[in-house]
Amino acid sequence: MHHQSFYFNRFFKEPIHKRHPGSGKKTTGTTLDTLDKYKEARHNNIEEYQLLRGYGQAVKKGDINPLVGFDEYQRVAADVRARVVGTTTSDGVQIDSYTTHFIDRVIGQTADPHEGMREGVTVERVLEALQAENTTTRVMADGDMRRAYRSDSASVTVSIRDHRIIQTNPRNEDQNEN
Repeated sequence: MHHQSFYFNRFFKEPIHKRHPGSGKKTTGTTLDTLDKYKEARHNNIEEYQLLRGYGQAVKKGDINPLVGFDEYQRVAADVRARVVGTTTSDGVQIDSYTTHFIDRVIGQTADPHEGMREGVTVERVLEALQAENTTTRVMADGDMRRAYRSDSASVTVSIRDHRIIQTNPRNEDQNEN
């Protein structure tokens, strides 16, 4: 008896065929539904593979709820790509890309305020923060400069060297006094 033992994503605990035996359906909302497609994407480092890895890591760490689903994760990434990538910050830094960690933070752990859980940050709030004059800059160990842009409702951290958004956080009224 032949047992399929590969995993499309190491963060899922069961192989694809055990989650949906014989269904022939996409199991994760991805087009990477065959071993050959998955290997090709992994080798070529295509965006869908990066998003799938980021989604799996976020679910494993508890940064997003697994009920969000990979389709929604991709939808949020597409929205960010369409509305944020290509914009310019208040001090002239063009945004060329984003991390999957940033997508996790846009989605958040909860839609409503809950003790110990992070709310998501809307794309509108991200765009507003990127235009804020309130910024701080720090130099990382690898020489990259990270700049945080702070509006009343969100902060967004950008890698100046890579022109990449690293993360975002919601801000509350207590934080706005600083």
